[in-house]
This record gives sequence, C-alpha cells and structure tokens, in this order.
Amino acid sequence: MIQSRVGAGKAMELIALKDGWIKASTKPKLKWRVQGKNNIDKIIKSNYNPKEFSILENITLNKYDIYNPKTKKQREVKSYYMSEVNKWTLYSEPYFKVATRGQLNNITPEVYNDFLQRFYNHANITGLLKFIQEQMISSNEGIVFKDGFTPKEQLEFRTILVDKQWKGYNRIQIQFRINN
Repeated sequence: MIQSRVGAGKAMELIALKDGWIKASTKPKLKWRVQGKNNIDKIIKSNYNPKEFSILENITLNKYDIYNPKTKKQREVKSYYMSEVNKWTLYSEPYFKVATRGQLNNITPEVYNDFLQRFYNHANITGLLKFIQEQMISSNEGIVFKDGFTPKEQLEFRTILVDKQWKGYNRIQIQFRINN
C-alpha cells in the first residue's frame, strides 16, 4: 500500500516537468559501517552502541526529484502550497527507521527509542547530523511547490528527533520551512 503523500508527491513531480525539466529522482541512502542485513539488525549487532554508526565515505547524499539538462541544476518537488510551509514540514527521513510490520517483532519501541535518542545525541555532538543535512540540501537549488519555486536560500532546515511517529517508534527527520 502506497502512502497518500507519496502518491501526491509523484503526481506533483509530473506537473513540475516543464521548461526543460526531466524526472531524475535521487534519494539519499545512508550506508553504515556496522555489519548486518538491515538497519535493525545492525543496531542489535552493534550492541545498541550509537558510536558504532558512522557512514561510509563513498556514498552520495544527494536529494532531488527533477533535473534540467541545459542548466545542470536539480530541484526537489513537494506537493504543498508555499503558504503551507511557514511551519516545520517533513523534508526527509534518511536515517534508519522502523516502518514495516515485520520489523515490529525485532525491536521494541522502548529499546529502539532509547537507542535512537542516544544516536541522535551522539550524531549531534560529532556533527554527523549537520553534515548529512548540509549534503542533502546542497545538491539542489530549492523546492518546487504547487504554486511556484522557492530557492534554498529562502528555506530553513533542521534535523530533529520526533516522538512516536509510527506505532510508538521515534524518527529522526530533516524538516524545512520558508523563512518569513
């Protein structure tokens, strides 16, 4: 089952394809040094130690939905009106997260949320959160909304820990809003 916001986003990307822009979606995928078949397995195999989680150097953290071959520029596309994003709005959840029913049996919300809080604190102190956020937003020139384009210089970004996003599991999110 596809989330409604994902379906709306894909429809919005098609609307944004004009004036030479083409669909060329690139999403970040963090690859951790910790061994394991998935992120929950990696958390368990690390003995719940957030200091074990560092990203591999040879990864790309680009995030954009459309590309203009003439100008060589990229843009992110969001299916919101500009007036709707004067409050903090989800930009991305590139970090590990519990998101499927199958993962529910592998780690409890209490254990996962404790690890995530400690990871967030550690990654904030070491600058990892800031590094990932800066890399993700540096790859595009701004965001196309339903009613226009806003350059990234007019946007504000933050990385936060959000409580109980799905079935009691917290998430680390990069959020944005238009500067007023």
